[in-house]
Amino acid sequence: MERHLTGLESLRFPSPYSRDDLHLLEKEVARLQAEVTREMAASLWRGIRRTASAVARIFVLIARAGAASRLYDELNRMDDATLANLGLSREAIPQYVQASMEDGAERWPTAAVPAAALQTVDGRSDATAADNDLGQRRAA
Repeated sequence: MERHLTGLESLRFPSPYSRDDLHLLEKEVARLQAEVTREMAASLWRGIRRTASAVARIFVLIARAGAASRLYDELNRMDDATLANLGLSREAIPQYVQASMEDGAERWPTAAVPAAALQTVDGRSDATAADNDLGQRRAA
């Protein structure tokens, strides 16, 4: 009958590695573990940065859509004579707002429109004029 050795009994047999070899092996294992940990952390950080970049792009799109909506509402509230003074017709407002979205958030086509013209009929000033002024200052 064959006898099976337990874990403690197997320690009695001589190791094929010397103590120096084991020390070098332990150092190599520690180095490889550190390298794997660094690579995993770098990969995780790249994923976080990609996700944050995507979220930031979504917020930029939301801000641009909000600004376009305010511009559309402001232009839509103007009477036809005021629109004609600005060189627009009521039918051209959607295309004008679309062009403003394609130009980018920093420079709206309304930069040529005086800020005083972008007030509501009831005299309230909308945030659109402030948005255009901020975009002009950023572009400069």
